[in-house]
Formats: sequence, structure tokens, C-alpha cells
Amino acid sequence: MKSKAIIIFSLVLTAASAHALTPEQMTDRACMGLLGPVKSVTIVESRVDFDSGFAQAAPHDSTTITFSADSTIVPQYDTDGVVTVEYTDSTVTYITRYDTDGICYDDEATYLFDAKGRVIADTKSEWSTFESNSYSYIGDSLSPAIVSSEVVCGLTNVDTTSGYVYTEFDSHGNWIKAYRFTVIFHQDPAGECTYTHGEALTRIITYC
Repeated sequence: MKSKAIIIFSLVLTAASAHALTPEQMTDRACMGLLGPVKSVTIVESRVDFDSGFAQAAPHDSTTITFSADSTIVPQYDTDGVVTVEYTDSTVTYITRYDTDGICYDDEATYLFDAKGRVIADTKSEWSTFESNSYSYIGDSLSPAIVSSEVVCGLTNVDTTSGYVYTEFDSHGNWIKAYRFTVIFHQDPAGECTYTHGEALTRIITYC
């Protein structure tokens, strides 16, 4: 499945290579689909599962990401890794290299942009985990309507398709309230299953 994700990403990259963006347009904020001088964003998820024929509310989960003045993400944990950034006309790649007992490990994340400066695909690899995502938009919207993901970790494969409905935006054009509806297919040596859930999302955004 990992090879399939690489092929799909390569095809999307080939199709998008006709346009050119500058590194200033492909910042960490842009990789997250954020507009304006965002200082931090906290994403709060309230999930409802529909398995077994009934709804069950899950606890709230939240994640906070902080940006430095130059738009790079401030690490949320200590790391000895050395980060390098590489650009093409339509992609930005972050490579984090760790040296553990003389053995080098690379974590890599590549984001592919369209001519409107929107992320349309990304791939991420970390240790034995590989993830690929594709983003579909309606018209000129800067917020994706559908996100399709594949995560491969060893013998486990998870395919996810999420649809988004946005209900509120702030003055910068960033969405702050949305609903996400997700279908997940999970496959591992023990078997496979498909399940769905819905989430109410809130983004708390602060600006510089």
C-alpha cells in the first residue's frame, strides 16, 4: 500500500508542476492551510461514534501548535534532530535527521501546493510509519472539502476519507468551527473492519 501512495503522490506532483510558488508562499502556516500571521492554533475535537447502531460521545481532545515569528512550527517536544528545508516550484520538504548511537534516521514531510497556494497532497514518513494525504476543494475555497488519507505502519494499513462542513470563519478567512464526517478502513494481520464517526471541530487561533 505504501508504494501505491507514492505513485499517487508522484502523479499529483507531475500534474501540478506547471505552476511556480515562492518559498515565502509555502510556509509552515500555509502547510496547515492557515491564513495571516497566526501565532498559535488549538484544535478541539468532540467526537461522536456511530458504531453498533448507537451514538456514543467521546471526551474532548485538543492539540495546540505554536509558530515562531518566521512562520516555522515551534517543536512541542525536545529533539536533537537537525532540520533542513528543501523547495521546488510547488513543494516544500522538511527533513529531520537524528543521530542515535552513530546511526542516522530521517523523518521527512513533503507538501505539494497548487497554483492558488493550497496544499493538495502531502507525504510523511517517521520511523516505520508512512502517511499520505490528498486534499480536494470546491471552487476557490481555501479549506478542503474532502481529505483522503493512508497510513501504513508495519503490517497495519488504515485508509481514511473525511468530508468537512465549515460553519464559521474569522476575519482572516480561517475557519474556526466545522464538522467532519469520517469513514475509516482498518486492516492488519488480525483482520479488517470499517467504521465511521463524526466530529465537531473548533479552532482557537491567536495572531502575532
